[in-house]
Amino acid sequence: MSDKSHTKNKDFLESVIDFFSSVYLTLAMLGLITFFSLLGVMGHIRDVYHTKYFQLLLGILFINLLVCTLQRLPKAYRRVKLDGRPQAPPPPREADFVLKVDSGDPADVLKKAEDIAFGSGAGLKRREMVWPLKKGGQEKESTSLVSFHSRGRWSLLGPHVTHLGILLILLGGIIGSHYSINAGMFLKPGDKSSTAYIENNVGIELGFTVEVKDFKIKLYDNQQPSDYISHLAVIDDGEVVKEKKIEVNKPLYYGGYGIYQSSYEMDHRFRLFAAPLKSGDTLSKEVELREPWTLPGTSVSFMMVDYKQSSRGMGKNMGPRAIVIKFEGQEPMSQLNLFEKFPDFDKQRAGDYVLRFERMEAGYWTGLRLMKDPGTPVIWGGSILLILGVLQSFMVKHRRAWLVACKKGNTVELSLIGRTRKARSMLLSWEENIVGKLEKRLGATRTGPKK
Repeated sequence: MSDKSHTKNKDFLESVIDFFSSVYLTLAMLGLITFFSLLGVMGHIRDVYHTKYFQLLLGILFINLLVCTLQRLPKAYRRVKLDGRPQAPPPPREADFVLKVDSGDPADVLKKAEDIAFGSGAGLKRREMVWPLKKGGQEKESTSLVSFHSRGRWSLLGPHVTHLGILLILLGGIIGSHYSINAGMFLKPGDKSSTAYIENNVGIELGFTVEVKDFKIKLYDNQQPSDYISHLAVIDDGEVVKEKKIEVNKPLYYGGYGIYQSSYEMDHRFRLFAAPLKSGDTLSKEVELREPWTLPGTSVSFMMVDYKQSSRGMGKNMGPRAIVIKFEGQEPMSQLNLFEKFPDFDKQRAGDYVLRFERMEAGYWTGLRLMKDPGTPVIWGGSILLILGVLQSFMVKHRRAWLVACKKGNTVELSLIGRTRKARSMLLSWEENIVGKLEKRLGATRTGPKK
């Protein structure tokens, strides 16, 4: 490959990296994500969080934050590592405060000043060096003793820990949008099932069995439900491995699924009566909704497909109504409307059978919602990192301080230098307090700050 082609490829790669590390791209993605989320909340886009364009926006934002983090993290880590080296880093060229101490021993003065300023056991680092440097890199001939103290250096990584938390949250959202399961099942007390159903009535195998041992509804004084409770048992490999009474927002967790109490339905049971016009004998059978009943010795069957507790017709209240489908073999032939208050209503239909129905004592079906999201642990981990990163960035202050002792004739010149990334006023107050202690306890005289 020619040097020219290599340069073009390098320029193209740099352009791509610059694009994905742009703050403007971050703002654009956040704006679009917010816009489409609002459309989803307002109902203009159905299931917006699982649409391909929403997932594309999340993916671009993920790459954007990842590139930004990878670009800036090495520099921040080098700064953290600099403070952690065994030897003190060189202090800035100019001191914040300069004091004079009547002593001929810089090492003794520095040791006492360290105890006053930083306390004993502060993990100080020392070095001997020429300081300060002149402009242009020329050094003075005098040698100084330098003591260095640093605190909160890991706060430099706080923004990057925050970025990592956001990245994990985005990654968890992407994983959840692709692999989450939201299924349901309706069971009566005593029923058990290992199959739940997602959209379009597609069944999925859970790998374990859910059994409903009991279901109860608590009612207000006006007979409206206040709570409904399912006593569930989880059966795995033929053994009951977990039991719990679940309520709304108090699920049972097993096998990666959260099993929630979501709804309930009346478990209506009915008795269908069919009176053949020829024989006059009345046949009957206890049935549930959508349970077929084939008349003995015939290919005729009936199925109750719907039930309403009240209905209106001909300008009056017709009471409970059932819709029954008549089949000849497998072919549906006609739809019948039956009314419990009017048992002879079907006589007006010219058929071979006159039908009527009666309600029996009703029970309940419990509606369970089974949810599994493999991205949830990732989101939780990201949330914890996000909080730690924010606390690390704003609650922990990075402060660097140097004490420099240099012999000046019969005295020792003691310099104090401090640096911080934020809260400069707090640093100056801290330095003023240290200088006051040095003046009082060392008998030092302030000769001024060198600014």
